[in-house]
Amino acid sequence: MLKGVTFMAKEGRQLEKIQISKLLGMYGYSADYLYPCLKPNANVVSLDFSHQCISHEESKAIGKVLADFRGIRELNLNNAQLSLQTTKEIADGLMRAKQLEILRLADNPNMKAAVSTILYNLAFSPKIRHIDISGLNTASADVAEALYKLIKISGAIETLNLKESGVVTHLTKDFFTALGENKTLKNLNLTTSKSLTSSQR
Repeated sequence: MLKGVTFMAKEGRQLEKIQISKLLGMYGYSADYLYPCLKPNANVVSLDFSHQCISHEESKAIGKVLADFRGIRELNLNNAQLSLQTTKEIADGLMRAKQLEILRLADNPNMKAAVSTILYNLAFSPKIRHIDISGLNTASADVAEALYKLIKISGAIETLNLKESGVVTHLTKDFFTALGENKTLKNLNLTTSKSLTSSQR
């Protein structure tokens, strides 16, 4: 792959969408090549690394690409087995990804508290309109607080998929007040299989 994208760059061609599924993490050396494979594609707008096991080094490469290539509009990391540490590496890159519109992080329960950092950072992202953290199942009060700030601050968010994220039981009155005041949100999924108390309903 590295040889292929290097040849493309020499020929003056670049990829706009890169999708690598069920491949990363399979071989010990894949992390060494991920950033060199992505680097020649400065015009990339969509990255899809779903359904695999993202290593620490690979998460660093993804974070670096997000920071370096300011035109990325979509990042899909659904079911990428993200951990607390790998999520933090990606969160650092997301701070600079000001053109990002769509972020998919579904089915990554091991992100845990690190997802709150991502959500808080995205509250200040001018174009983010779609966030999916469904299937997180381990959301905490910190995640609920970050969502509250996102809803209150963001001037672009349209879709929030929180299905089975575990956050519903932590949402406060402030969240719903901010929800009522938000002028951009169109789709909100709060589906949960957890039992709610009468005060949470």
